[in-house]
Amino acid sequence: MYPLDDPAGAGELIKDVAAFANSRCGLLIVGFGTRVDNGREIIDELKPVPTRLVDVDRYRKLVRDRVRRE
Repeated sequence: MYPLDDPAGAGELIKDVAAFANSRCGLLIVGFGTRVDNGREIIDELKPVPTRLVDVDRYRKLVRDRVRRE
């Protein structure tokens, strides 16, 4: 989950979306915790995000306002 009221949370969403957009393909997965094992990030925890805490319209607006195609 990206806490959009916190500048760091909003920045993390923008960073993740931009990285995804600049890659050839991939998945942006929300709701899992990870750990590093032998230099690789491994999913090791389920962290379900309550739908009441996700404001998709606000996420979309933030991405539209801050991510630019070059």
